[in-house]
Amino acid sequence: MNIKKKITKLFFSFGNEDPSFKQIIFNFILIFIPAYYFYPIKIFRNQILKLQGINLKASEVFIKSGCKFDSPQNISIGKNVFINKNVFFEGNGKIIIGNEVQIGPNTVFTTSDHDIKNNHEVKYKDIKILENTWIGASVTIVPGVIIGPNVIIGAGSIVTKSFSNCKIVGNPAKIIN
Repeated sequence: MNIKKKITKLFFSFGNEDPSFKQIIFNFILIFIPAYYFYPIKIFRNQILKLQGINLKASEVFIKSGCKFDSPQNISIGKNVFINKNVFFEGNGKIIIGNEVQIGPNTVFTTSDHDIKNNHEVKYKDIKILENTWIGASVTIVPGVIIGPNVIIGAGSIVTKSFSNCKIVGNPAKIIN
């Protein structure tokens, strides 16, 4: 076995028994790589995110520092997407983000919910963000929601149902225009 295969096996096979350990290591590495638009750095950061399991095109996505990806293998990100600081993706269900999406800081995507009758039973529903959607700061998106295309979500909103071709704001989010 040549040295390249040995290094590849050593680096990419660790954490298979505990995927969260692998994610911790990759997130630790990302701390030392600044989130700049400078092309080589952006590509390098995105390649590390791809190694975690996130489906994205490395050259066409910009993800700022502090983002957390729970179950990254269930997350798919389209082209020309901007994700600001401290966004949390709870991806036990699938999270699909389309093209031309802007996501503000401190946004939360949650795909799990508890059954009202049985608190121990967890249900997962997918979240889809379609093309040309802008999400303001500190927005919470709950399970089973489809947003877009062409939606603007005001800061601090809690999105509990699906919307398309509108502007929404509030708790729960309602159409304003």
